Amino acid sequence: CWIGPNVVLDGSGGLSIGDWVDISAGAQIYSHDTVARALSGGKEPIAHARTTIGSRVYIGPQAIIAKGVTIGDEVTIGALSFVDRDVPSGSKVLGRQAGPA
Repeated sequence: CWIGPNVVLDGSGGLSIGDWVDISAGAQIYSHDTVARALSGGKEPIAHARTTIGSRVYIGPQAIIAKGVTIGDEVTIGALSFVDRDVPSGSKVLGRQAGPA
């Protein structure tokens, strides 16, 4: 694997990264978020969920992978992409790949 400069790898909720993965400069991969805690004034806990990156994956510069996402094998994530849902093997993700709010 290759990990570029200024990359954030958050393993607090569990993080798995396969073989031959390139993570470009400034990419952020999370396994937690504090949305519910912030909106509840601290009454709700920090949310954690395992994030999994398959093998032979390219993650472009400044891409963001949200908590709980599973990315399959042989996936390309474009620069500046936001990914908050699972990505099947062999896919290309460009831009915002998000589920309903």
